Amino acid sequence: MEMEGDEGMMETEEEWGTAPVASSSGPAGNGEKKSEEWGAFESILDEKSSANAQQQQQMVEEVVTCLPYLVRVALANPAHSILFQKLHALPQLNSVLAYLALDIDAVEDPLEAELQRKRKTGSTNPAEGSLVFQYGEGLVSEFETGSEEVKMRLFLSELHNVMDHVRLANASKSRGATRSFPAYHSEIFGDELYLEELGFILPIAMLRLRRAPLSLEAVIEALLCVDLGGRLLRILFFNMPALRDEILLTLIKCAAAAPHLVTEVLLDLCSLSATIALFVRTWVMQQHQLPGLALKLTITHIKDEV
Repeated sequence: MEMEGDEGMMETEEEWGTAPVASSSGPAGNGEKKSEEWGAFESILDEKSSANAQQQQQMVEEVVTCLPYLVRVALANPAHSILFQKLHALPQLNSVLAYLALDIDAVEDPLEAELQRKRKTGSTNPAEGSLVFQYGEGLVSEFETGSEEVKMRLFLSELHNVMDHVRLANASKSRGATRSFPAYHSEIFGDELYLEELGFILPIAMLRLRRAPLSLEAVIEALLCVDLGGRLLRILFFNMPALRDEILLTLIKCAAAAPHLVTEVLLDLCSLSATIALFVRTWVMQQHQLPGLALKLTITHIKDEV
């Protein structure tokens, strides 16, 4: 698929950051050598042919999790052309390329109009007036069969619905009070069938939206309210490594309101390396949050004395 006519499509490698790998030397793994990272991904693709069926599936899943990041950096840097050629073996590649090739104005124009309309109505129903609300019972069918543009618009509409849900739930609280993240029923963010598609859309939308940019903190808070939130946070972490520290710190900030989910997500991310585990343990101790997590990280990943 050709990718032409979108100046915002080819962000530099620095904007994406470096890919997360098992060994790291900087805070939350920001000091890895890129040659080692790309070698790790390429070795997964090379080993695929000699692995058994279960190993092949696991390897493919690891690559697909990072696919938006891998594709964009490979396209932006000719040095990674060999990796891009190997990615052609994945059927999901065309879907990611289609999202990258979208006319972002065609997505942002109706989104801005929708958000303005919702602000004017001032409804206490966060979904009222949204594109998701308009589709009603036909939402699932439209998301499953619609074009990439339609899917991204539905994704953003529902994401803003959840963010409004969080805002309304905390509107009457005094400044400094612990925020709450009550569960939000979402057909899009609640069905595992859509996880892969959502994992492609989320990081691409985070970087490509310009006139209606997504706040990382608001997105993380929203994801804590939906069924697939923990797994989407993991995907976000892998595909936006330049924001890894901020993602971890925001999760720690949310720990008081959602300790179980935050602990689960952080444990998963800390399994990537002892450096990430040490970074998280330091911050949860400084913030006097999640003492059980600090102890578990010490025993499992760091193995020192606090």
